[in-house]
Amino acid sequence: MIAIVNVGPHDDPDKLGVRTYEVRINANVVCTFKHRRADGLGMCLLKASKAVERQKWEQASRILDIANEKVEAPMSEANDGCRQRIVGPDVPPTDDVGRWERGKSPWHADAFPDVFKARAPEQGDRKEGWFKIDWCGNAIGWVPDGTVIRPNTKETER
Repeated sequence: MIAIVNVGPHDDPDKLGVRTYEVRINANVVCTFKHRRADGLGMCLLKASKAVERQKWEQASRILDIANEKVEAPMSEANDGCRQRIVGPDVPPTDDVGRWERGKSPWHADAFPDVFKARAPEQGDRKEGWFKIDWCGNAIGWVPDGTVIRPNTKETER
């Protein structure tokens, strides 16, 4: 359920004055915004939609900031002698029963609104690759062409 809820102030004598509203999806508060009741329902709905979009892009910005941080990962040992797969236009990352679809990188600057293009983790030529699609049709993973996939053959102690 999507709800726009007036959270006050309720004691203001100006019945058509500015109030704070929350946009909720089920029990979760997505965002808040201010609205002057005298401006009417149409303006309230417009402000609600803009507040939701602003919240979405602020969250995307935080994710981009995390993605842009340089993290040094330890080098793994080469799995020489293991069968490997090089992802390409005709070679999906796995042969499992999941669904893969071709597409262009979601992390490239072209995939972002103008105000975020400079902060996108990928610039230059846009890579092509495979999107992992879940049972609802949502893209839940991205593997660019040229990625080398090796099976995990290293046993771990329990």
